Amino acid sequence: MEPMEVNAGRFYCRPLRHDSRVDDAPVTGRILSLGDGAAVADFLVASTGDWQEDVAYRFAVAEQTNVEMLALLTVAPVGAPTISAADAVSIEVLADGDLGRVLPNDDKVLQKVTVGDGIKAAKEAVRRWAEGFLGKTVSG
Repeated sequence: MEPMEVNAGRFYCRPLRHDSRVDDAPVTGRILSLGDGAAVADFLVASTGDWQEDVAYRFAVAEQTNVEMLALLTVAPVGAPTISAADAVSIEVLADGDLGRVLPNDDKVLQKVTVGDGIKAAKEAVRRWAEGFLGKTVSG
């Protein structure tokens, strides 16, 4: 499958990026304790391959007004080598730091939100996507 985005209302889940426009390497390195070198770059490249091979789908969770990655969300098969062969998938979300951290936003109309709010919204949206679009049962 080609990587795609999932709308989570105030947040969105997008494929991991490591290019001149958006670089998820620093946050990914912190979340996975990989540092910021070749191991992170390899992980990001492998993540794209995992999408194409249906091994796992990884998303950067971000707030709608900012591309900054807040968390790493992974959809993985349960009991099968690939998502396409599995009846069920799991969803794991790893935050970048404190769940209670309030996200910066200069828009006076938008309510303040936290990293934890983003994780909750992302997990719910990806659960609906996995059940509706992928036709999978979400375990856990």
